[in-house]
Amino acid sequence: MENSLSESNFAKKRKIPIKIAIIYISIGSLWILFSDKILNNLFFDVSKISFFQTFKGLFFVGATGFLLYLLMRRYVSALAQSEMELYVREELFRTVQETSHEGFMIFTSIRNEQRKIIDFEVAYCNSEAARIMGFRVENIIGHSLLKAIPVFKENGLFEIFVNIVETGVSKHFEHSYRLNGCNLWFRNTAVKAGDGFAVCFSDITDSKQALEELRQERDFSQSLVDNARTIIMLWAMDGTITLFNKYAEELTGYTAAEVIGKKWWEIFTPKEIKPAIPELLERFQQGEVIETGEHPWIAKDGGRIEILWTHTLSYDAEGKPLAIISMGIDITDRKRAEEIINHMAYHDPLTDLPNRALFNDRLKLALAHAKRNKQLLAVMFIDLDRFKLINDTLGHAMGDRVLKDVAQRLTECLREGDTVARIGGDEFILIFPQIAKEQDVAKIALKIIETMKRPFKVEMQEFHLTTSIGVAIYPHDGQDAETLVKNADSALYLAKEQGNTYQLYTPSMNDKAYERLNTEQALCKALENDEFEVHYQPQVNIITGQITGMEALVRWKHPEKGLVYPGDFIQIAEETGLIIPIGEWVLRTACLQSKAWQDAGYPPVTVVVNLSARQFLQQNLVETITRILQETGMDPKWLELEITEGVIMKDVDYTVKVLQELAKMGIRIAIDDFGTGYSSLNYLKRFPINTLKIDRSFIQGVVSDIQDAAIVSTIIVLARNLNLKVVAEGVETEEQYLFLRGKQCYDMQGYWFSRPVPAEEFEGLLKRQPFSRVVTMAEVAATEETNLLAETNPLTET
Repeated sequence: MENSLSESNFAKKRKIPIKIAIIYISIGSLWILFSDKILNNLFFDVSKISFFQTFKGLFFVGATGFLLYLLMRRYVSALAQSEMELYVREELFRTVQETSHEGFMIFTSIRNEQRKIIDFEVAYCNSEAARIMGFRVENIIGHSLLKAIPVFKENGLFEIFVNIVETGVSKHFEHSYRLNGCNLWFRNTAVKAGDGFAVCFSDITDSKQALEELRQERDFSQSLVDNARTIIMLWAMDGTITLFNKYAEELTGYTAAEVIGKKWWEIFTPKEIKPAIPELLERFQQGEVIETGEHPWIAKDGGRIEILWTHTLSYDAEGKPLAIISMGIDITDRKRAEEIINHMAYHDPLTDLPNRALFNDRLKLALAHAKRNKQLLAVMFIDLDRFKLINDTLGHAMGDRVLKDVAQRLTECLREGDTVARIGGDEFILIFPQIAKEQDVAKIALKIIETMKRPFKVEMQEFHLTTSIGVAIYPHDGQDAETLVKNADSALYLAKEQGNTYQLYTPSMNDKAYERLNTEQALCKALENDEFEVHYQPQVNIITGQITGMEALVRWKHPEKGLVYPGDFIQIAEETGLIIPIGEWVLRTACLQSKAWQDAGYPPVTVVVNLSARQFLQQNLVETITRILQETGMDPKWLELEITEGVIMKDVDYTVKVLQELAKMGIRIAIDDFGTGYSSLNYLKRFPINTLKIDRSFIQGVVSDIQDAAIVSTIIVLARNLNLKVVAEGVETEEQYLFLRGKQCYDMQGYWFSRPVPAEEFEGLLKRQPFSRVVTMAEVAATEETNLLAETNPLTET
């Protein structure tokens, strides 16, 4: 408004000369027109009129001069005052511009003949503008804009300035250009000034750089927040969310828009934790630093996310808590892994039953409860009879499936609060707390035994298992966990000897268990210390009196007990697996001895070696026998392997495969204890068998038991009809010998001929043969004829 008033005063002052001229013309004209008339009316004398006309003229000149003086004085005074004001304003403007931190320049237009602006002339430039532009003021005033500052043309600023002059519209803008090798930024305000323009500009390069650095820092921080694989959440002290990063969105399923402005505990916190939230918020509001902690969240889909949190408090200028930055790491997989590892540490990986560690923990807790409440508690040790045969025959995969079924059946036998654990192999152990009376334990044991009698079906095959159970009862059989388990194990050993039964612990069992443990330890050292030896019992053909075979029987030369027979240690060797190296040693020793006698000139005699169930079911049995034959130089045709019916019936297909491979090598196969197991004419037809051995239990009763006599007679006839050799073992009396001879069984083995003897004594038998107890061919013929007449009475002798 002040500027508009100044322009109005300047316009009025420009009109003063015109006013003076008009006044002068007006007064002069009126004077000329009316002064003569007035004189003519006043005076009639011509001389007076002439005198007054001269005086009138002088008066007019004087009056008009004086009037002109007054008017000019007033105008000049006003003009001087205006010039002074202008000078003051110019000085003020110059002072302001020269002391300003902004550049200021005034330009006037340079037009061509068509009145088109083709350039601008620099009319004014303050020192700051000169400094910014890099030139001196006196070197720029009066120069062309485009020549002095050509970059204005390049940056399109010239067109902006032309538009301002032509339209009169002011413009605020920013621009940059390179000056002296630097990229500079300016903020400009340009306005029209006459036929030109004035521009005020300031160097904002530092501000631009600061803003750019701030932007980069902000973008970097935002990038960190957005790309961090960590939940980042900013929330006010009342729990209101103000920031929610992309990873949090990804993890929870909620978008930032869905949660910002809401309380985090209303959205994410599980129900069981919500009651603790007010206390947590109060602690934060009081400025308490809660650095880390595990708190789960509930995702949008209802899933539970385990999160490890780190919290940082933000404070205002007065040091009061303002907000909280919470950063969370998803530890759901880690927690699950920990749970799995913890579960694995206390559970059997195959059956998922508690393992020994968890069993011990539970037993201690159950004992503590039983002591407080003065109750009975039972510990049952369970072992599956002959389970190792399944593993050895069909492989561990099949055995594992059977164990899983066993675990399921045992679990079904439990009451609520009972525990069944697998502690290794086919051994299970159970805890039965709160037992009312000892008879209840027996009922539970019988229930388990009956449950295990049901056949196990795996991949179209059926398996029959029996169970042995040892039981120890608190407080009678032990006051602590270790003693109860040890005594239950002792009871189990006695149960296993009987098979498919349970046994309650008695104190005398510890002696048997101790003796068994000593035997196991001694057996482990027996092979290393060369404590085994082989005895040989001859098989005699009673027609020729010659030794046709020799059964190799192991003996243990115990350093303290002396000679120990197989019945006292073979079962333990079978259960512990020592039967494998012992059996290989017996086979190698017998083959070496037989080959040595052959090399010494004795007639070849078939050496008979027993194969236990565990030996026969080895996957590398054929390879082992082949290697031993090669190492000893033994001809396979002089080797006969004895196998019991029970062994070959475990897996018929496997048995056929192995026996056929052995038969191809020339090895003879004998069925030991024939008639005591799963006899089947069909299997006799399928198996490549050479010899049937009649079990001693039948031979002992042939002269006194009509059924034994009938069985023996039948086996002999069956073998003869199937073209198999038959050997009667356990012949100890003359009556037995005569009966067998009468039934045409001409190959016998037993004390009637010789007990098993060491190799040195057996060599003497080889030297002294033939045996004297022989039958002539005439007797043989007579016996055959008599048998035809006496077939109805198996006890008839000839």
